[in-house]
Amino acid sequence: MLDLDEVLTNGHAGMLNDTHRHQAYRSAIQNAIRKIHSRGEKVHLLDIGTGTGLLTLYAAEAGADFIVACESNPTMANIARRVLNENENRYKESCIIVVESMSSCDLDRFNPDYCNSFNIIVSEIYDSEVVGEGCLISYEHALSRLSTENCIFIPLRATLFAQPILSANLDSYCSLPSFQSSSDHRTHISFDVPWEVHVDKMVGVQLGEPVELWQWEFSKESVECWTGYRNITIPQSGKLCNGVIVWWTSDIDEEHIISTAPSSQKDFQEFRDHWMPLIYFMCSRKSDINLRVNITDLEVNISHSDCECVEETEVIPREMLQYRYVGFMNCTRLNEAYFKSVHEMIQEGKDDILYIGSSSTLPSLIEKNLSCQVKTMPAHSFMKD
Repeated sequence: MLDLDEVLTNGHAGMLNDTHRHQAYRSAIQNAIRKIHSRGEKVHLLDIGTGTGLLTLYAAEAGADFIVACESNPTMANIARRVLNENENRYKESCIIVVESMSSCDLDRFNPDYCNSFNIIVSEIYDSEVVGEGCLISYEHALSRLSTENCIFIPLRATLFAQPILSANLDSYCSLPSFQSSSDHRTHISFDVPWEVHVDKMVGVQLGEPVELWQWEFSKESVECWTGYRNITIPQSGKLCNGVIVWWTSDIDEEHIISTAPSSQKDFQEFRDHWMPLIYFMCSRKSDINLRVNITDLEVNISHSDCECVEETEVIPREMLQYRYVGFMNCTRLNEAYFKSVHEMIQEGKDDILYIGSSSTLPSLIEKNLSCQVKTMPAHSFMKD
């Protein structure tokens, strides 16, 4: 369970300052409420993953009649109650708001009156690959168990894209230097997970044309198409690349779109720190890129055949990849400073080393250059405290 300090440092602060996101959701909620009222129906709205209660507040201001704001984290649920109580002068007294501190998947068991009772469902529980926070599980349950027949679902759809990238930064991120030699030889690093990266902050980036990987239509009729696998080929036409970035767009309704696309995609100019494109590293290549995309309820798994990689390769174990910010993973300046200190303290090839931490190539760097055995222990939160 998150405490308040963790809430303020794990991405919520950036999300709360994302004005483009707020405006898109607010307008979509207003449009949906007008549409339901035009049918002569009262608005019964479900907010899945309400967080601070912001989307619920938008719905109350727009005239919703009954709102259930669902939040599985008790700390966040209490924050939502406080936000809504302190802003009750901004909506009609007749608007009933209930904050439920539980997963939306438990609502119908907790209160059978919630079954198939909501004519608007609104949610934003995306991560940088769309599905990682369990949105597909929550959305499928909501559509099958909680929605009315003509329910309006917000967001409407999400689409995942892949785009070839070429940047000198990537070669330094995904290779190990030799601090023992004046040679420029570097060992290629193989990662089996993607990394979040601010593409717009990288130097000398060249991007190819984006290719659609997957699309989720959030409707009852499309649920069976939400997961599966497919093979995708990205044509290169002889152009050089050394990675693939993956980003998404989300149609909040038919008029409003948010995205994690780099600014080169001219329709999407918003800078976001809470959602970022993901990058898959590969050796420099000019041939077509063949991707296998596997979508589960909780993961997007993308694999590629890096057949052109003939360099010496070092595989970084998954347990060392606790954080996904690539800049921290293989920082040459920090690694060199630590490496020199370790080199001065040990007998090369004789001493064993315990590394406490994660998301660093330093253990591999020491093993390769100093012929020492390095045991690793991830730094769990209680160790940080």
